[in-house]
Order: sequence, then structure tokens, then C-alpha cells
Amino acid sequence: MKTEQTPKRTLNRRKFLQLSSTAAGLALLSACAAPAAQPGESAVPGQEQILLRYSHWGNEDEKASTWSTLQAFMEQNPNITVEQMYIPEAGDPYLQKMNAMAASNTLPDGALFPDAHTLNWGLRDMFLDLSEIYTGEHEKVDAIQYRTPDGRIVGVSGAQEIQLIWYNKDLFDEEGIPYPPASAEEAWSWDQSLEFAKQLTVDINGNNALSAAFDPTSLDRFGFQIGLSDMPVITYMRSNGGDIFNEDWTGLTLDAPQSVEAIQMMADLMNVHSVMPKLTAGGTMSTDSGLLSRKIAMAMDGQWVLETLNRVRREEGLNFGIGVLPYIQDKVTTATGGPIIAFSASQHPAEAMQLVSFIMDPANTPDYITGGLWMPNEKRWYHEPELLSIWIDNENHPPEYKSAVVDYSLDYVTRPLPIYRLPNWPGMWQILNPALEQVWLGEKTAEEAIAGVMPQASAYFDAEIAPLMI
Repeated sequence: MKTEQTPKRTLNRRKFLQLSSTAAGLALLSACAAPAAQPGESAVPGQEQILLRYSHWGNEDEKASTWSTLQAFMEQNPNITVEQMYIPEAGDPYLQKMNAMAASNTLPDGALFPDAHTLNWGLRDMFLDLSEIYTGEHEKVDAIQYRTPDGRIVGVSGAQEIQLIWYNKDLFDEEGIPYPPASAEEAWSWDQSLEFAKQLTVDINGNNALSAAFDPTSLDRFGFQIGLSDMPVITYMRSNGGDIFNEDWTGLTLDAPQSVEAIQMMADLMNVHSVMPKLTAGGTMSTDSGLLSRKIAMAMDGQWVLETLNRVRREEGLNFGIGVLPYIQDKVTTATGGPIIAFSASQHPAEAMQLVSFIMDPANTPDYITGGLWMPNEKRWYHEPELLSIWIDNENHPPEYKSAVVDYSLDYVTRPLPIYRLPNWPGMWQILNPALEQVWLGEKTAEEAIAGVMPQASAYFDAEIAPLMI
């Protein structure tokens, strides 16, 4: 979930209210709500007035949406006042503020928290165990639960965001190429997708990558683009039967032949087949810019780009579609999302968990779901027809969305990403990423790069990860 660059949302709130019994009375749809009680004032006679604080990052739209959700919570809980702590910058600046507040014992009660540090803070008992509030109808999707080795849920992503294929339909129509399949049953193999990517890749003279006259040094359009962060890399390792870690997270399998082969296949898209932008040529383009400019025909990216692509469709006329990922051996996608947590330092832990539970209920954040930015984090939203209709039956979700996204996520998100299970995973990626860059740049083969980095990776795993997994 990429919350730092979210565009303005277009919502269908009337339909949401008509269909969702759980959303009745939410203040997000009311511009004339009564003001919440101030700290020290009791909105309910005879009840203590409790003050909670909730921190988050994001743009101005997200700030407003979050405040609306907090207002809704306060309307339903008049003895609780929630102070919004808005920190615009994500990443290190946000974490620095969290560290400073931890040192001064001024942490908020709940927060959107940096995913790279969630498990480590959880292992230091900085967060409340949320297991008891995410049961029954509020059970969350397994792959987006931040679980400590002893089984505590210390955070859950606000949304489940999976990897998909996004493409410019007009380019496929002009070249007479079928659209990427919108169902896993019909998914392209890696070789099929490569063949189509070659047809869609053209040089400045209009020759595609299958032509004898093709000039790979002067390209006008690329047929394919895959991001080179940990999420797509792990996705295709798994598609080839490999992974960075074994099934029970107790050892490295980075140097397994299947893992190494998948890395090389990704690099070959750039350095052998010339169907994907090279790092030396400026690297990857944003999906919306690439599709709109017709410089990229299809791209692998997260579900979160749907909201942006819808805006570009309305404003610029982009004719885009959604497909499932091509596969090597196994059909696989992966899920991610920013975690929402409750701090153990809260003076009101029960109310802090009550607030987090409210924010994490998809019925209380319709903006994000109907607008296309988020997929729901609760299992029942993928199965119950009424909830599914609230989510996808609107202009922001194209007809193929049900099979390409909903059904795909149910059956092919088979394992969490390392960040959800392994403490100190970001340090491991900092070791692996420079080695992989040598492969992306064509300086080393995948076999050479992985063999070179394995001693350091193994030593880090043994010293920084394995001891915390007991």
C-alpha cells in the first residue's frame, strides 16, 4: 500500500450507505456532526472522558479521510476523544518521531506504523497483542498479519494489496494481441508473456523485438515492466518454485537453483530480450505515466495503483485493463500493506484496541475501498455477496476486477512476505539488494551474484534473525 502519493478520491457513498448496514451513522458522511467533547469534559454524564491519540502519515486527502473516521468513532463512543497526530512524511522521518516519543514516554495510543520496523518493535513488547479483536467476523486475511514467532498479532495491514498486471488496451488492440488474462485459470506462462512483450516492444523505427531489423539501443516502447523491489522479486522466485527462505523460515534458500533462475529470468527481460527498461536507462517508470505515454505496454504493479489509473482514465482518457501475473511454474501473487497498531504504553489499552479495531473495519473506511486504493483486510469481504457488492460494484472497479483481483487473491496468495514473519528482514534486503543490482545491470549473472552474497547473508541470518525466531 503506497500511501504517500495518493490522488484525490471519487466516492460513491450513497450506494455504500444503502448496502452496508454496518456503516449506518458514520460521521464520514456528515458535515454537520456535533463536536466531540474536549479533554476533561464528559460527553456522557457519569462516565470518565478518555483521551486517545492516533498518529499517521499521508497526503492531505488521507489526513481528511482519517479525521472523518476518527470523528465517526467519537460519535459512536462519546466518552472518548481522539486527537489526530498527522505526520506528513513516511519512512525514516516518521520513524524518528516515533523513536523520540518512545524515549520521552509520549507515544500515541494507536498508529499507522512503518512496516519495516513492526515486528522488531513488537518483539520489544511495544505493541499490544491484537489477536483477541481480530476473530469471528473481523478475522483478517492471513498473509497481512504481522505475527511474532510466538504467535502474537502485533499489527495487521490496513489493506491487502496484491501484485497484478496493468496494461494499455489500445496498444494491444493496435497490435492485434489478446489482453492479458483476467483469471488465473487462463494465465499466461512466462514464455507466452515474453513472446507478447516482444511484439509490443518497438524501436524508434517501428520494428518490434521479433524483427531482424530491431535496434535494442534505440527503443521507443517497452512491452513489459516489472519492479525490482523485494515484493516482485520474491513473487517470481516463488512462481519458479524457489524463495529466499524455506517454508518454516528457519534457513535461506536464496541459492537454490529455482531462486537463482528466477532472478536471471527477470534480468534477461532487460539485458537479453530488451523488452523492459534497463536500470542504466533511468529504471522503471510509474505505471500511470508509462501506460499513458505509451512507453510501457504492460506493467506488474500493486492493486493500489487502481485509484491513480482511474483518475488518469477520467482526466486523460487512459484505456487500461487488469490481468493476473504470468507464471513460471506455479501461479502466485503476493500481498502487502501498511500496518495499524496499538501501543502497549497506552494508559487506556482497551479503548486503544477499540479504536484500532474500528479503523481496521472496512465498513468504516469506505473511501479507500470503493475508490480503488485499498482491498479489504477482512476475510468476509471476499466471500459475502453483499459486502463484495459494496466493494466492487462501482465505476472504479472494471468488470474483470472480480476474477483478476478478488478470486486471484483468495487462491494464489499462498504465503506471507518475509516482512510479516521475520524480524530484521529489512537488514537482510539491504545485503541482498546491491548484489541483485549487479544482475539487473548485467555486471554479473544471478549465479555469480548470489554465490558472492551468500556468506554475508547467511551470517546475518544466523546472527540477526535466527536467534529471534525461537
